[in-house]
Amino acid sequence: MRSRNINLMKSFCKNILILFFLICTNSTFPDDVTKEISPRWKVSCAPPINKRAYKKLSENSFQFHVDVGDVGGCETDRRSYKDKYIEFQHSERQELASRKLGIGYYEFSANISIKNTGLFSYRNSIFQIHDDRNKGVPPVMFNRYGGRDGKANLFRVNHRKIHGLSVPAKPFDLIVRFEITKRYVLATYYIDGEQIATSKEKYNNKPYIKIGIYRIMAKSSVTQTYRNVRLVRIERKRTEE
Repeated sequence: MRSRNINLMKSFCKNILILFFLICTNSTFPDDVTKEISPRWKVSCAPPINKRAYKKLSENSFQFHVDVGDVGGCETDRRSYKDKYIEFQHSERQELASRKLGIGYYEFSANISIKNTGLFSYRNSIFQIHDDRNKGVPPVMFNRYGGRDGKANLFRVNHRKIHGLSVPAKPFDLIVRFEITKRYVLATYYIDGEQIATSKEKYNNKPYIKIGIYRIMAKSSVTQTYRNVRLVRIERKRTEE
């Protein structure tokens, strides 16, 4: 009985700690100082897979296009995969990657348009925080989930579908407020100003952001446009006692 009570207390304390981190990540304080920083975008797994795949529209606006069968430029994109739920022969990809980010608070924002010519892919990334792992899901994988039939059209964080919130056909504003600690990435996600999800995941190596297209089990062409992309670092002042 005592052992059970101790385990319950440990679980309670852990949940309180997670809640505290998420509240801090989701909040602004009077003494916060925000500073826009350059992500130093570069093509991930360069060069672009073809001439249509990537276009820089302006200093902070970018467009990506992938057709069915456009295998990505990363080595892992040529790996096949099969389990009891899904099976695919390759991954399709065209992305930008930011510089590595240190411990601290950040805010990413962009106006995003996603246009498919037909059914959606099983999943298609919108925003990632990666750590250079070459297998498994990165700390943050915010994507459009189409399901096996390509009809679902839901936002998804890693493997958690956000039911009842379809990806808009028109452009939408995405804000991701996140904190990088010594072990975790804690993030809060907003669509058109409305909070829709939170996440907390461990990372292995120094994190960085990826934007653009990374998809599997594609059923049509997709064009993904990011406008007014901004990355802000939040310097959070603490009162000395």
